[in-house]
Amino acid sequence: MNLDFLASMTLAAQALLLPGILVFSSRLDSAQRAVLLGIAGGWLLLVAGLAAAGLFSVSVYGTPFVGVAFALPVITVLLLRARSTTLLTLLTTIPLTVLVAVHVGRLLGVEFLLLHAAGRLPATFAFSAGWGDIIVASASVPLAFAVQRRMRGWRSLVLLWNFVGVADLIAAVALGAGSAAGSPIRFIYAEPSSALMGTLPWFLVPGYLVPLYLISHVAIFFRLMSAEQLRLPTAALSSPAI
Repeated sequence: MNLDFLASMTLAAQALLLPGILVFSSRLDSAQRAVLLGIAGGWLLLVAGLAAAGLFSVSVYGTPFVGVAFALPVITVLLLRARSTTLLTLLTTIPLTVLVAVHVGRLLGVEFLLLHAAGRLPATFAFSAGWGDIIVASASVPLAFAVQRRMRGWRSLVLLWNFVGVADLIAAVALGAGSAAGSPIRFIYAEPSSALMGTLPWFLVPGYLVPLYLISHVAIFFRLMSAEQLRLPTAALSSPAI
């Protein structure tokens, strides 16, 4: 099967399912859910449309605009977290088990390895992004089970996994930007470059999925480190009532 066609199906499916799972597992009311899903859908259509128009290609704006698409949702959530009741409710009522388990979707990192094998991505970027995502995804379901069952040491394990997951995403973005042809911060000159990531369907990764996964990591971190959560019985951490 053609890799681009495979990615079009798998990445698009994940881009639609991930925000839906997060929003519908929270305790938001129907109106709040509709607003957030509308925003997520609008952002997906915007970045996909701009990518289809070639805005993120190396011949146009390339890496700087990819960086904006990656960082803007994360920065927005961090800035509005304490000001938006809807956003705060979302981040604090998704069960911790769900926040961890959704990262199983990062098994799609195998597609980076397939792209490298096809001679379409540099080894440095493909191996870091691919294997990093596979490792994080493989640990997500057992960790979610540990949280649900409140196994000994689960909090420390999830915190460590969370740091690894964030580091993997940041490293992948940095290596992708640093190995893209025409990038102003290019420091890896292997060929082929990672410029492919600025085109569809692959741009759905840095432009949409990576920000969502990074936001979920931030939510996990706040949940684990919050003094309020630390005072709660551990059973409550897997409950939608948080």
